[in-house]
Amino acid sequence: MPAAEASLINEHQRRHLGVTLGQVQRLLREVGALLNDRPAPNAIVVEANDLPDRFIRQAGPMLAELESRIAGLAARFGVPHRERSRYRWVRAVLSLSIDNLEDTRAGALHPYGGVNPGLAEALDPGLKDLKDRLRALLALLESGGEPQS
Repeated sequence: MPAAEASLINEHQRRHLGVTLGQVQRLLREVGALLNDRPAPNAIVVEANDLPDRFIRQAGPMLAELESRIAGLAARFGVPHRERSRYRWVRAVLSLSIDNLEDTRAGALHPYGGVNPGLAEALDPGLKDLKDRLRALLALLESGGEPQS
């Protein structure tokens, strides 16, 4: 690492720079994935395929150049590589999804307006089924022993 530039920032500033560059990098990779991505069947939220053709054709090299510049800037200021645990992220996402479904039961919808008396019978079993399946997926994850490295 070039000591002259890396010494211009302290550890807290370096950590903030690393987090910011990492977020920009992750978002740019998501943009890149959208260039050739096809909408998933059965998706609740369907993304409009409305990126301009010229953008789709020309964005790839620009994204690659941005990726290179981000890596260069990180190297110049001694930003260390950080490791993100896939295990912890998946575990958190599954747990959050279970909690969100619990908060969507008919009995919890009062803040959004009057709840039809028949809603619990119609909605809650489907939500319970989803929660049970998410719990099974979480149990599968957690039963795997130590996470892979």
